[in-house]
Amino acid sequence: MYGFTVTQRPKYLPLLTSRDSTIPINPSAIGELSNDDIKEYILDHEEIEEDKIIPQKIAANKRKVTKALQEEYDEWQQRNYKILPDIYFSCSVVI
Repeated sequence: MYGFTVTQRPKYLPLLTSRDSTIPINPSAIGELSNDDIKEYILDHEEIEEDKIIPQKIAANKRKVTKALQEEYDEWQQRNYKILPDIYFSCSVVI
């Protein structure tokens, strides 16, 4: 029989993943966020109906949304940099 059994597998910490296993948006790489991106963020983070979001609300929240997305991306990037050496080390260890 080839491979590991459940009891033989090394016990490593679980890898960090985001809530939905996607990389957050990096607003500095995109440039300017579209109105649809801002509207989607507002719908995800505030309790408001879609028809209540007017262009003035989108324009007023553009800076707030950009800052929040940048913070979320920076946090993900920091966690990613911490876990990458563990991933590479675990791949190079002969079992």
